[in-house]
Parts: sequence; C-alpha cells; structure tokens
Amino acid sequence: MAEFGVLKLMQPVMNYSASYCLYSCNECAKVCPAGALEHISIKEKKSVQLGRVNLIKENCISWSDHKPCTVCTEHCPTKAVYSVLNNGIAAPEIIPDICIGCGACEYVCPAVPHKAIFVDGLKKQGAAGDPVKAYRPGEWKIEPVKNEKKSSGGDFPF
Repeated sequence: MAEFGVLKLMQPVMNYSASYCLYSCNECAKVCPAGALEHISIKEKKSVQLGRVNLIKENCISWSDHKPCTVCTEHCPTKAVYSVLNNGIAAPEIIPDICIGCGACEYVCPAVPHKAIFVDGLKKQGAAGDPVKAYRPGEWKIEPVKNEKKSSGGDFPF
C-alpha cells in the first residue's frame, strides 16, 4: 500500500523488474481477481499501447561505454526498440509511438545501477502505431549470408 497509496489499492500494476507482458498472451484478463482488465483477443492486444518506451543513453552500455549490447532490441516484439550504429557499435534507438508497453526491453536491460531503458505506463491505454509501417532512421541489420557451398552428397547436407 505504501508504494501505490490507498486510491490505487487492488489496481493492476506492471512490475517490469519481475517479468514482462508476453506479446502473444492474454491470460492476465482471465485471472485478474478484481476483474479490472477487459478480455481482448491476442490480435487486438498487439495494437494496444499500455505504456511508452524511454531510453536514457547516459545509462546505456552501448551509448556510454561503447560496448556492444543490443539485448533490449532483441526482445522488443514490435521493434519499437531497434539497433543503430554508434561509432561502429550496435546501440538501441526507440520509436515510442509503436511501443505497446510490454516491458520486455526494461526487464532484460543489464545496465546497473539504473536501467537504460524503461516503460512509462499510460493512465489510459491507447492505440500503438503500426510497427510494419514505422520508419526506423539509421536502422542497422545484419545482412544474411548465403551459403554457396554444394552438398557433399553424404548423410548430412553440409
């Protein structure tokens, strides 16, 4: 009660230090003891924005220490957190409009003593932007390498 006060007693809370909201799961609405969460389909859930991502580059291993760390970009289901190159090092960048507020990025961020990336919950849920149509300035991707070798014809094709 000290953390949330009397007025927020029995209200749903997202605690991203303990876990995060799975992109393809809607069980929370089914098990909520207060009935505070409306049941929506998985498809609907993927476009609902519960919060918005924030990035503090001064706390980020890639931005401040110039060491590769893209664990947050690897866990973002909508790619609201994506990779750019910062002096040859892959580093996270964000598009808050397409963030659904799942908290996966915050949960996995290894920065200490303060997380470099976090989600601010919204007072009222909104609609997230379309991640497919989002422009990601400076996005860096590893290009797939095509294997040109021929099979030896043995039991294994390599």
